[in-house]
Amino acid sequence: MSDRERTIKCLIESMKRRFPQEGFLIHPGICFSPSNQKGMGVVTTCEIGKDEILLVIPESCRFNVSNISALSVDLQNLTKQVEQRCEQWTDKNNPGDFSLALAIMYILAQGKHESVSNEWTMVAATWPSEDEMKQTSIYYLQADGDNERHLKKLGKSYTSEVITAHQNVLRQVFESAIYPILNQSESVQRFSMNIHPDTSLQREFLWETFRYAFSLLWSRAHSDVNGLPELIPLVDLINGETSDAVNVDIAKGKW
Repeated sequence: MSDRERTIKCLIESMKRRFPQEGFLIHPGICFSPSNQKGMGVVTTCEIGKDEILLVIPESCRFNVSNISALSVDLQNLTKQVEQRCEQWTDKNNPGDFSLALAIMYILAQGKHESVSNEWTMVAATWPSEDEMKQTSIYYLQADGDNERHLKKLGKSYTSEVITAHQNVLRQVFESAIYPILNQSESVQRFSMNIHPDTSLQREFLWETFRYAFSLLWSRAHSDVNGLPELIPLVDLINGETSDAVNVDIAKGKW
């Protein structure tokens, strides 16, 4: 069993303990296991009837800016600054995407260097690794390994233009908002998965953490009732293949 599988099992048990009566529910007929695509997925161990509930995740367990920024007044201020600074890119992205990316960076860095163990670092340990996320479109035009093959296939197409434009926006956001705000508050190393005394290298390490964080939310975030992005633990592992046999809906509200 991989570390990721063990963490998922621990997360489920933790939620059962915290919400023994209501708030959390997992259908006894589903489990999480490695998929044929190298990632994690949900498999059924029995027939699931129409309209049966598979998972219920409490709002307090959802990875969003509101829940994460409650950990620190400083983090709360920084996410607000990032969101305000990123309003100029509203035609490309919701500014909330970038503040959530910052919150993700904070937890990733905590789990990497500070040996912090809490509910949020546990949730982060269920996500795909940085190497796994390099197979997503955020990285496609990076000429190395599998992405070099993607680059050759895309050529000078409309798709490559869209991906390039999106990547350029990410870099602009990083250079104009993420890095200046964190650098001014002397918080760069607190948000980077890798630390280096050389300022220029540390800047690039921070960029890599930002890009990884954004790729996570870009590929697996849902919107809350107010339209703000959030990562929903365990739910973000329900990835179906392109097939009519896959039919899972997400319902918002109280249970």
